[in-house]
Amino acid sequence: MCLAHSAGVVPTSQSLADMQDHAPAIGRYIRTLMSSSQVTPSSSNKSGETNPVQIYIGLLQQLLAGVGGLPVMYCLLEAVSVYPEKLATKFVDKTEWIK
Repeated sequence: MCLAHSAGVVPTSQSLADMQDHAPAIGRYIRTLMSSSQVTPSSSNKSGETNPVQIYIGLLQQLLAGVGGLPVMYCLLEAVSVYPEKLATKFVDKTEWIK
């Protein structure tokens, strides 16, 4: 919800259909954030990461590990798919965890 708000959309609910409606604006926002900073795919917020996209992805990973669920996985997929050349490499060795 915070990411959507920062992207300039007004998140009205947490339904998957509403999330999909906001995907283009969120995608543009993520690309802007990623292109405005020098981010390495292996960096994480544990090592002092300050890029909000990397922090968001880290939080989603923690939430998935603890709670799981389709909406959380959708948010992770949405974020990673927008900039796969920089973000997907982080998940190459985690395919079993994703399944």
